[in-house]
Amino acid sequence: MVINAYKHQHYDPRPDNTEYDAEGNALPVKKMYDMDGNEIEPEEEELITESETTLTEVDYGLLLLFMGQFLLIGSFDDTGVPQAFFAFTMGDCADQMTSVP
Repeated sequence: MVINAYKHQHYDPRPDNTEYDAEGNALPVKKMYDMDGNEIEPEEEELITESETTLTEVDYGLLLLFMGQFLLIGSFDDTGVPQAFFAFTMGDCADQMTSVP
């Protein structure tokens, strides 16, 4: 899934940080300088795909918990204990409830 996130072609658009003057003309990008007066070059931003964003929001621990729960309940149901308990507690009502009219 992570490899597919890198192959994904639709990247989230970069935010438009362009500043405009009163007439609507774009202003030149402001340059940044360090303490010695040297110009600081802006760093390249990484493109983040929608898939990468979605994969970071998944709670894998909770997903694993539900998978384990369904495996446990399915295995317990295969033993026949729930059916025997239902038949024992409900008696003849169990036959009436489970019969098809």
